Amino acid sequence: MSESQSAGVELIACEMPGCVHVIEYAGVGRKPKYCTRVVDGVVHNRLNAQKVRNGTLTLPAPGSRPERSDINDGEGPGSVPRPVSLARAGIEAIRDEIGSQLTAHQTWMSGATARLEELLAAATDPDAAAAEVAAAHREARTRIDAAEASAEDALARARAAEADATAAATGRAEAETAAEDALAERDELTEQRDRYAGLLADRDAELDTVRARLDEADLAHRQAVAERDQLAEQLTAARSERDRATAALAELREAHDALRAQYQQAQAERDTARTELTAARDDAAAQRRRAETLDRDRYAAEQARDSLTTELATARARTDDLAQAAAEARTAQAVTAAENTALTRQLAHDVEVERRHGEERLADLRERHADELRALRERDDGPAPPDTTRPDTALPDPDPAATTTKAPRTRRRTTTDRSADRSPRKARRRPGPEQTPDPQE
Repeated sequence: MSESQSAGVELIACEMPGCVHVIEYAGVGRKPKYCTRVVDGVVHNRLNAQKVRNGTLTLPAPGSRPERSDINDGEGPGSVPRPVSLARAGIEAIRDEIGSQLTAHQTWMSGATARLEELLAAATDPDAAAAEVAAAHREARTRIDAAEASAEDALARARAAEADATAAATGRAEAETAAEDALAERDELTEQRDRYAGLLADRDAELDTVRARLDEADLAHRQAVAERDQLAEQLTAARSERDRATAALAELREAHDALRAQYQQAQAERDTARTELTAARDDAAAQRRRAETLDRDRYAAEQARDSLTTELATARARTDDLAQAAAEARTAQAVTAAENTALTRQLAHDVEVERRHGEERLADLRERHADELRALRERDDGPAPPDTTRPDTALPDPDPAATTTKAPRTRRRTTTDRSADRSPRKARRRPGPEQTPDPQE
């Protein structure tokens, strides 16, 4: 068992495909997954590992390029740990990844919004709706005119049938009168039968002819009555058709009013969607401004670190030149190193808090955009299929601790304020006749 393992240090293998390096983990914070070394020209970090899994990055052949490490293992004299540089590289990688994801998402949202506006314009076009209603009105008017013409024709035919029936009744009355006259004549001829035998036979034949004519007139009267009844039924059917056409016209008017109301509602929803999209874009811009602020704070921290390094070198030079103040110079060096370590830890903590906050805001923004788009699709086209194009898997997994608990914002201080409070202090001079000379004098 090595000394690091006996001291509670765990060795974790790098998850980059083909990497043989290990990472030392002391049990504090989140376990690392990648060694961050540059192997064959490729940095072993989360972003490049995701690109390798997606097929957008191909690892070169082992040994094709010289290997170097971005992590100073502390071996050899003069080695200095560089957690701030590592944090800076990680922040830049995450910033580039967030920018690319936001650009892709904005492009997709612009296309989806344009398609949605085209569909809404086609579905709620007032000119098309007015043309459709006008065509329906013309069709209904044509059907009503045809029904009225059919009704007028039926009325004319009924009047003609009634005239024919009247004429037949008149002929029948005349025939009955003639029959009565014939009967009277027959009675007279019966009395004169002996004298007018030949005339009686002729009168009987004429009477038979009149009866046949009466039967024909009666049949014509029945046919006229039947035709009149049929025309009355046709008139009733025409009136029913006219009533149905009137009802259809009323339904078309109601549908037109409903379409106008839906059009107004769609316009209101479209305005709401545009407002929410503008708010989402403003949030994304705010996230970019926060990232820029974080870069400026990191730069200020690096300058403070360089200033502390210069102060440490000055203290060491004074220690070599001023043997009498060696003990006090070593004390000042230790204090400076402690302040540098505390400043570095505080900077790393602030960077981690800002990174977690940015990931949370980005995840919330992405979920809200997905919910809004899903609601729009379900309202316009019915239930939408699962979205397989969401770039959720392209982002690094947020820290579970960051999604459940946020650092208190009231106690946060910017890196610029901390660097201003922890500016390097001047070396002390021993009082008395053996005091250290001031280099500025």
